[in-house]
Amino acid sequence: MPPSVTTDSEVPTLPPLFSDEKTSTINDTTTTTSTMKPSQEQEQQKQKQQQQQPRINPSRRQTAPPKLKKPVPHYRHLVRPTGPPESDEEAELNADMGLVREILDLFLNGQMVEAEQKLERQPKRMYFQLARAIIQGLRALVTFHPDEIEKGMKAFEAAIKASDKQRKGSLVGVGAVKAVGSFVVGTIGAGSFRSMNRVQKHAELVYAESTILRSLLSMLYHIDFWMVFEECINLRHAFTIIQGLKSFMDATEQELRSGKPIEKHKIDEHLVSGVTLSYSLYNIIISFMPDIIVKMLQFIGFPSDRDWGMAMLAACGGWDPTADADDAAARKERLASSANDGLRRQFCDMVPIIFQFIVSSFIPLNHVDYHFAEVINLYNLDRFPASPIFGFLQGRHCQLETRLDDAVATYTALTIEPEWHHLGHVAVFEELMCAMMTRDHDKACDKARLLLKGSRWSKSAFRYLVAITGYERGLTAEKKKVESVMGKVEEGMQKVAGMHLFFETFLARKSKRFLNEGGRLLLPSYDFMLLWNCFDMMPLKDLHRALDEISEQTDRLRQLLPAKMAERERRDPLAAKDQTIEAAGSNGGNGLLGGLLGGNSAKQALLRDSVVSGYTNFYDDYCLAFFLQGIAAYHIAYFPEAEHDPAKAQLALTAFDTVFRYAPLINDDTYTYYFAHYYKAKARIHQGDLDDAHARLKHLLSLSSTGLMGLPQLVGGKGRNSLELFVLLRTHSALIEIDTLRAARGEDTPTAANSFRSPSVLSFATRASKK
Repeated sequence: MPPSVTTDSEVPTLPPLFSDEKTSTINDTTTTTSTMKPSQEQEQQKQKQQQQQPRINPSRRQTAPPKLKKPVPHYRHLVRPTGPPESDEEAELNADMGLVREILDLFLNGQMVEAEQKLERQPKRMYFQLARAIIQGLRALVTFHPDEIEKGMKAFEAAIKASDKQRKGSLVGVGAVKAVGSFVVGTIGAGSFRSMNRVQKHAELVYAESTILRSLLSMLYHIDFWMVFEECINLRHAFTIIQGLKSFMDATEQELRSGKPIEKHKIDEHLVSGVTLSYSLYNIIISFMPDIIVKMLQFIGFPSDRDWGMAMLAACGGWDPTADADDAAARKERLASSANDGLRRQFCDMVPIIFQFIVSSFIPLNHVDYHFAEVINLYNLDRFPASPIFGFLQGRHCQLETRLDDAVATYTALTIEPEWHHLGHVAVFEELMCAMMTRDHDKACDKARLLLKGSRWSKSAFRYLVAITGYERGLTAEKKKVESVMGKVEEGMQKVAGMHLFFETFLARKSKRFLNEGGRLLLPSYDFMLLWNCFDMMPLKDLHRALDEISEQTDRLRQLLPAKMAERERRDPLAAKDQTIEAAGSNGGNGLLGGLLGGNSAKQALLRDSVVSGYTNFYDDYCLAFFLQGIAAYHIAYFPEAEHDPAKAQLALTAFDTVFRYAPLINDDTYTYYFAHYYKAKARIHQGDLDDAHARLKHLLSLSSTGLMGLPQLVGGKGRNSLELFVLLRTHSALIEIDTLRAARGEDTPTAANSFRSPSVLSFATRASKK
């Protein structure tokens, strides 16, 4: 059972490991010295914030739609009957697109083998080649095998060659030299596309799409810098084509508004859905990159507006997030609409669904609307009732709403042909996650073994899952097998774009810990669930059970805390500050804790006092246990649409403070420190203390290394945080959330007094890393 929690005034925060009577940084009582009491004004402000805390937690599943900075084009209105074909090439194009639409319908409805067989019987013209390449590209992604990736690249090369033959003469042959020139010239103008016939416009679109997808596969496959550089140039050139097509459609839209006839342009639903999909994806994907990279890309002409890109995709299907769901008549009319015939229409629908149901679990989005995404998904299920893709997304929606039984039933009911069993492993993995959340160790172990046997995604991850689920099951007969599988985790690591996957690095380090400590690992399932953000998907009853199990471990570990360390806590019951990097930076210390103590002898005394005999990584486990306790308590306290639990909210903050206190003694698991800052900032956002949340998040960003995507080492020069990118993306998202809340309140940005002193922190971290 978790320890009892009293009110805010009764629960003292844990003291720092070392006293410091100079200045404090971010803390809950905001003092200028260790002996000063909070001012009356600060106490009143704290009480006011607590009074503003709603009794019922707001939903995280449906938030207000964004306010767009510019109008969204509705290119569907530009579609006109194309009339009789003007040439044999156009007649051939019409027939090809009709057949590809039939093949796509078969594929989306689960008849994948029949779709492939029908496609193979078709000639090697551009749309058939593009369809073959997309199917092979999907196979490469679900198998993640180098041979399949190489086949996908070759298939897209074939599509590029087929489309290049039908492009307009003046643009044919634009290779690397002209692609480099496109950086300077900018984009192909709308006038260039006015002079093209319908076949040539489609050839440009297919050429650009094939170039983009081939380049992305190539960057996954190759590790050579110059190859990656060349693919970036190709991406830029492909964008000039997409942007030119968009400019052409914008100009046509202006003609329509001015009353001019637009039939002569022969814009069909296939072209509309293609331009919408490609241009929107550029906006969305670039928006997730770090600010400095976004500014560089914007400087050379790339767009970056995620909300606008999502709205553009919705407009392609005629979806409106503010409108009521379709009734039976409206849904029937939508199904009969000619807009459904666009070859990329279903992909335009998939993107917002995937972002809402999958991406939002890893990178918190600021405008979430699961209901809107479900409306789009149900429409596609009406059209493709046997679709494994849309069926999986429906199960994912159940999972996000913490309806785990419904999610598992949906995944189990999916029918996937044996030739595409790798696609079915996506659902098997989610079933595994559901079993781990509900603590069904037998089922979790069975699913993990199934994935290890049949999937090629990540042998490292699946070996680790087999090991920890067997370990959690606790069968003596399986002990040797668990140790054997755990010993093979590191050798299963793979590289993507020349780099190890961050989660495989994380798991390899955990497997080493397991082996070095004689087959012992603390709460491995809950630790792994952090990677997939499973705490957001756990029902309230399972969160309470998780908190009970984790709190048993915090109680056990507290009993192992050396007596002299416990005495340090009793001597100084009130924390002057969080015991973290920023405190060391303000004192100008050298190396591990030196600046806090002012001398090497005191440092050595502390290290002697902190030793736990026979437990090398005690403080890694100690901080991990309290961190997991904080996460479980946080999610209970702020469970959406449930009554707010202030006791659990305070327990979460106290647990995170414990992590801050003992973070300097961590050997490996530095991620607990960074994540504790992130979750404490999220708690402050819930409490309405945006200044503290903003300062804490800016502090995390101030620790970014010169690699742009990383967080540095802790005070003692520890190993890098293998989950740094994960934290960084979430931090950026939380800062946007704060900006949105400030704008709604009409507030200004935080004052300098509420910010971390990042220059001194960064300089100290740099000095420490060189020691």
